[in-house]
Amino acid sequence: GTLQEVAEPQLGSSGPHTPITGDWRRSREAFLLDAGRALAEARSTEEVLRVAASLSMPGFSPDGLAVFGSVGERLTIIGHHGQSAADEDPFTDMPLDTDYPAAEVVRTGRAIYLPSPEEYRRRYPATWPLARRFGRQSWAYLPLVSSGRTMGAWMAGFQHPVGFSPDERAVLSTVARMLAQALARAGVAETERELSLGLQRSMMPTLGPDIPGMTVAARYVPTGGGLQVGGDWYDMIPLP
Repeated sequence: GTLQEVAEPQLGSSGPHTPITGDWRRSREAFLLDAGRALAEARSTEEVLRVAASLSMPGFSPDGLAVFGSVGERLTIIGHHGQSAADEDPFTDMPLDTDYPAAEVVRTGRAIYLPSPEEYRRRYPATWPLARRFGRQSWAYLPLVSSGRTMGAWMAGFQHPVGFSPDERAVLSTVARMLAQALARAGVAETERELSLGLQRSMMPTLGPDIPGMTVAARYVPTGGGLQVGGDWYDMIPLP
């Protein structure tokens, strides 16, 4: 699906809080439907991350995001948007016990909302000097949970202040759930594709020596479906 940004007041901006209107709720519902459809259609981790980077949440779209995955006792960046690879270097690979919001989210399975730089600096003084250079005003870190297991974390960063009202948190939580499901599906699909390609390569016959005046080629055509393995067996046997 194509995701369109809906021009609405910034619900989390500083100053008087903008009332949650029926129009905003309808925009939110339409956004979540489009986001769910687009994430469901993604067939690889790269496609999932591309969809996530294009999400325009009604009224409080993030300007940057990062998706972290946990493997053992390490936390690594799977993908990011809104900052250069060099800027993300300090966060690329870190122990899970690091004093960093994404690491705490994976450890506890609970979301962390930081509505101001002061709050970030107070709660995470060790990593604040690295985070402040992005010039953001608010951050949301949410767990990515699939089949009851926290597989990583999603960071959404905002250049404008966001108060993270219950409605805004509900939108972020829903997107995080859909993102986790899409990443899990993509991971399974990619594993199956790798297995399929490995089996196909193992089934390909080794072509014999060159035959003068003849060119021999092999093309594997599976019967279709599943792991894309199976079909006709063939080989080339030189005759005396």
